[in-house]
Amino acid sequence: MRQVFIKTREHLEVYCGGLLEQYPDEKSMPEFGIHCLIKTGQRTKLQNNAVHQYFENVATTLEDAGFSIHMEYLGKVIEVPWTKESVKERLWLPIMETMTGKSHTADLERNQVSPIYDVLARFLAEKQGISVPFPQEDYG
Repeated sequence: MRQVFIKTREHLEVYCGGLLEQYPDEKSMPEFGIHCLIKTGQRTKLQNNAVHQYFENVATTLEDAGFSIHMEYLGKVIEVPWTKESVKERLWLPIMETMTGKSHTADLERNQVSPIYDVLARFLAEKQGISVPFPQEDYG
């Protein structure tokens, strides 16, 4: 059995075009089995930028809606404003760790960003009544 590794769409088109030339009709064409291995890889730079912009957008939206972080400090409960960092640490990372077992956003794969966003967005919409879309226009 011959294995062919195709890494780009162009390689696929060249390879398939060559097969069509080699076997011009169905009578001469052997059966082919194709096994696809999709490599997802680490999240892209654009995804990274979008994720961090999302953190900032969520923080701003929470602040605008009157939400703050209630924390105990020196035996007293104080209100602390939401920031990009607190959204990441208190909202995104716990969901990410539960869903992926990963503790750093740098370790996320391309296909893991959207499911985490979906869970957080659903929580914010259902429990807090806010909607913050994931940035897409500028980040792909």
